[in-house]
Amino acid sequence: MTMHLDNRFSTINTKKYKAKITKGKLKELELRWRKHNKAMKQKNMLNMRYDTLQEYIDYCYGKVGKRPDPRDYRHFTTLQPEKSYAQKQIDEFNKKYPSTEMTKVQSSDGTGENAEWQKEKLKISSSYTVAPAYNKGAYQVVPKNEVKHIGK
Repeated sequence: MTMHLDNRFSTINTKKYKAKITKGKLKELELRWRKHNKAMKQKNMLNMRYDTLQEYIDYCYGKVGKRPDPRDYRHFTTLQPEKSYAQKQIDEFNKKYPSTEMTKVQSSDGTGENAEWQKEKLKISSSYTVAPAYNKGAYQVVPKNEVKHIGK
């Protein structure tokens, strides 16, 4: 005796069953549609909301809709949330008083980086090393010729 396949599992039957929407199911879908739109609005994902109930029903039952691919970041970068009052004030302040660049060191006359002083600082600091004190938490600056006595 052989086992027969169920009619739904064969490759011959390609009919797609149409879902029947009852009045109760329609009310439930309407509630879910409102919750979905509210959640998308709270997350500032306005392009993920559905304008009509029919669009949402099509989405629920797998029909072709307007949903963008969630992995594609270009759909979500166009909508920027509005800046708060405090953020606008910070941006205005930063525009009015720009920060200096971290790469430049200001000299006393205000002309910019002083190369001779930088070379001298490197030369002086190359003769010292920083090491933890023996059995203590603090660090100490030790001359290079005294490094062998650090832990004693």
